[in-house]
Amino acid sequence: MAPGPLTNATITATQNSGSWQSAMTVVAFNNADTAQGATAGGCAATGAPSASLATTCAGSWVCGVGTDWNAPLARTVGAAQTLVDQYFPRPAIPIGCSAKSAQQPPAAP
Repeated sequence: MAPGPLTNATITATQNSGSWQSAMTVVAFNNADTAQGATAGGCAATGAPSASLATTCAGSWVCGVGTDWNAPLARTVGAAQTLVDQYFPRPAIPIGCSAKSAQQPPAAP
């Protein structure tokens, strides 16, 4: 988290070990509430994984990231979602990042 607005910032990542290929997507949110938030995760041995997430406040944004080691296919996101990035290192293992196209309402209490 930056202590203030960034201008012409350069973001770098240094791989610590191994010969893994990777992707990095950087997002910035103006006036983000850093005290509240929610996370969720999901996986599946077969078929599509799923996860449920309850937003914590009005105007929340939901972002998802995934990797499929067994089925390296280009992915299509669902309705009201935006594909932010999709990377296919060799061997072709897709790494994707998607986000909702609009802010989400808070979860019902």
